[in-house]
Amino acid sequence: MAAPKQEIALELSVSRALSRMVFLPPPGLQARRFAIEGDEYVLLEFPWPNTRLPDSFSPAERDVARRANEGKSIPEIAHDRQTSPHTVANQLRAIYAKLGVTNRAELVRACRAGSRAPRAR
Repeated sequence: MAAPKQEIALELSVSRALSRMVFLPPPGLQARRFAIEGDEYVLLEFPWPNTRLPDSFSPAERDVARRANEGKSIPEIAHDRQTSPHTVANQLRAIYAKLGVTNRAELVRACRAGSRAPRAR
């Protein structure tokens, strides 16, 4: 019985800490509230920033970069594009090299609207 009480206390302390924090909503945030079979849900939507990609990207690289910016995994991108995960991984390596980045977070920052992505080398 002690373990559930500790879990509840932890949940309450996290909940109290979060209630004191200030979060700024992203621009264009919309919330919809609905119920399904008595359970209540909230759907939060906000516009995704446009991506800015170098002209040197091939059409396939543009598509892969866009999907990676949407948070899709390599297998998900491969499935959507009906290609091999190895092909997508190779395309991501080429994208990283062209942008001078080493990971997804840097890719998203480099492609964010208003940022200047480096030219291909």
